[in-house]
Amino acid sequence: MAIGFMRFPKVFLLRTQVVKKLPLILKVFHIENLEMHLTTDIQELLFMLKSIQQNICSKLADCSYKNYENSTEILVSLIPLGFSQSRVIVHNIAVILNKVFSTERLNIFEDRSNALIFNLTITLINYWIADLVSNDNFLLSATVDLLESLSKSGNLLIKIHS
Repeated sequence: MAIGFMRFPKVFLLRTQVVKKLPLILKVFHIENLEMHLTTDIQELLFMLKSIQQNICSKLADCSYKNYENSTEILVSLIPLGFSQSRVIVHNIAVILNKVFSTERLNIFEDRSNALIFNLTITLINYWIADLVSNDNFLLSATVDLLESLSKSGNLLIKIHS
């Protein structure tokens, strides 16, 4: 656990912020009537986690990102969900990534501090192409659109070819 914290301090900080703001997040997404009770049943907790992830990803897929300035926060928080076993979550992540990158915010890859985002994005696309798109036409189309958007970044293309 300490190694993960040292390697990805931004991710840890963001997750800590989300946990502190959970009641507000639930209210914003109209989930305020969700009764949170303490349980130690792992299956129940995993089901709750998957349900919340799916609901929040669905709401985020409906959002517009044109006026949202902190695209790195979105990407660091959501790219890992693209590796989910849930097809619904993966589809929503593909929609979100296409919306974020279609707003011409490709300059984030020019900053060395965003190397984690770059590596996660490339790894995610590679995973989708290798394992998922052959059986999923929606994800295939979304991946092609994402690659078209990403190809507009000259710096990204240089990094991929090297």
